[in-house]
Amino acid sequence: MTVDESTLAALKYAYKQWDATKGDSGNVWLALCADNISFTSLSDGSPGLEFSRAGSSKEDLVRYLTGLAKDWTMNFYRVDSYLVDGDQVACRGECSFKNRHTGKDITTPKADFWRFKDGKIVEFSEFYDTAQMNEACKSD
Repeated sequence: MTVDESTLAALKYAYKQWDATKGDSGNVWLALCADNISFTSLSDGSPGLEFSRAGSSKEDLVRYLTGLAKDWTMNFYRVDSYLVDGDQVACRGECSFKNRHTGKDITTPKADFWRFKDGKIVEFSEFYDTAQMNEACKSD
């Protein structure tokens, strides 16, 4: 099965809303996901980034989104390219966040990888500069 134009358009819309609302559009992402979505984040629950631990359901994704919003404020989120290969989409861009506890800003390259089944997201993995994220969690 391949990602069709409407599915890709929905993904692009979700990213635009993510940036426009500065991360307050979790409902858009949840609507795109299968109930049993499996996801990983490069930080994988490291100290200060506990919300980023892997998950395998929409409930886990809600936990991730809630934790992200509690600890970080989005400055911007930009996707520069989308590469489609069968049922997978790779997205490359850049994002910037401020840690709500330390006040430190980070800007990092961002790579997201999605796998779709029947028009729904079933897998997601994200990659970013974990050294910057970890440093932004530390109080001086």
